[in-house]
Amino acid sequence: MPPTTDLLRIRIQLNGRDYSEDLAASAIINPDLDGLNTALAEHPSRFAWWATLEVFARAQYEDLSGQLTALDAELFSRYSTLLRSTQTKEGKGREPTLDAIKSRITLDKPRRVLSERMAQAKKEYELVQVGRRTMEQRKDALTAIASNMRAEMDHKMYVGKSRAYEAAAAFRNRGEKGLTHG
Repeated sequence: MPPTTDLLRIRIQLNGRDYSEDLAASAIINPDLDGLNTALAEHPSRFAWWATLEVFARAQYEDLSGQLTALDAELFSRYSTLLRSTQTKEGKGREPTLDAIKSRITLDKPRRVLSERMAQAKKEYELVQVGRRTMEQRKDALTAIASNMRAEMDHKMYVGKSRAYEAAAAFRNRGEKGLTHG
């Protein structure tokens, strides 16, 4: 099944800015000489754009991951203290179970919001990685196409030189046999 254009359109939000790129369009290479030269000239800036975007996406994901870790530690302390005091008031005198504490942490609304933001940041980071890897594949394809074109051009020049040498030799031979050109 060929990829759909919508699937290859990457939309992310980093630091309050929206970024959108159509990977299908970005990956296209026109195999003619002018298209290849243009693609080779423009490719480093496209790769730099994706690599820079990847740095920002990773930083955003890692920042949210760190915030979530810190919030989990804070909530663990809060809910273990709360559950301990609740059980003491009820006269049960038992320590709260780890599952009871984790359950409270999972249900905490600010934690759920932060967890959703982190999941979205992870998805965007992975999408940007796809974009950067696509640019790496494009570079490899550009290099291979350029190499093939050069080999074809070298072959045509060799064949052209061979024919020119043959024509010059034939012309010299005609002159040696008393033929004149005219």
